[in-house]
Amino acid sequence: MRKGVFNYLILAVFAISAAFMSCDKNPDDPGENGNGNGGEEDISGVYVAGGSNGIWKNGVRQNLTGNTQYASSSSVFVSNNNVYVAGTDYGKAILWKNGVIQNLTIGSGNSYANSVFASGNNVYVVGLDNGQAVLWKNGEIQNLTNGVTSSSAYSVFVSNNDVYVAGQIKQQTQQPDRAVLWKNGVAQFLSGEGSQALSVYVADEDVYVAGYTLVRMSGVWGYYRYVTVWKNGVPQFLAEGGQNTSTKAHSVFVSGNDVYVVGSIDNSAALWKNGVKQNLTGSAAYSVFVSSNDVYVAGTDNKQAVLWKNGVKQILIDGDKANANSVFVVE
Repeated sequence: MRKGVFNYLILAVFAISAAFMSCDKNPDDPGENGNGNGGEEDISGVYVAGGSNGIWKNGVRQNLTGNTQYASSSSVFVSNNNVYVAGTDYGKAILWKNGVIQNLTIGSGNSYANSVFASGNNVYVVGLDNGQAVLWKNGEIQNLTNGVTSSSAYSVFVSNNDVYVAGQIKQQTQQPDRAVLWKNGVAQFLSGEGSQALSVYVADEDVYVAGYTLVRMSGVWGYYRYVTVWKNGVPQFLAEGGQNTSTKAHSVFVSGNDVYVVGSIDNSAALWKNGVKQNLTGSAAYSVFVSSNDVYVAGTDNKQAVLWKNGVKQILIDGDKANANSVFVVE
């Protein structure tokens, strides 16, 4: 065989091999990060869940396809380049992963997904199903109570393979709810009757829970409502809001030695840093996240979804009425 022909054949083999290699990677393959971009999309940004059929990223609305037009998002979490959004679609709990919807319940009763957390290869969602507090782990439902009375689960956090869930249980039908923290399915009551746990955060060995507590008024019938944060089961009252039912702590976040709590008192949004109150211009604050010394708070003002960054308010537009329920920041 002549040298020129031999070289020609070698080049032909290389060309054919390159063609096969280029065809081997499907352009529709989601890639390592599972979001359909082959790892090229910039996942960093400020994510806010709220409103109908979507979330905001850096203030821009991103649509999520629900089963109906009534789908809403309540919580967002980003892990391993995957964006998880928990929500509810016409009375059914749902979870989006990178925009792909998963139905968490298929029964006839109502269900709601309130919070999502991803740890390793596991995805945890909490909420309620048929009036009972439940935890979904990778789509498999787990009851948190015996189902005798009503209960709810509002927040989930995973640390060192321990699963913490904040919520409430009504021990007797005609009695007020009691704030409860489940650790690996075992319930611990945080306060007496007339309390609610809405958020949980674990830092090192310390467990923080945010919510509210009712305290009986002295000498007369009635209760005062207190914004409350529990640290390892011990309550701290941050503010007293009279009998206003809007008074409560919605979210807690720990950064370094600082503890941030957001909520509402007398229909006004507020942020507490290490127990010191800072007023926010708005009606209610539902979620707080701290990143690179910047403090992000999601909430609502006059029925409009808003995001505060270091106290400066940005209006997020989604129709006429919407809440910003959850914020998550990726550097």
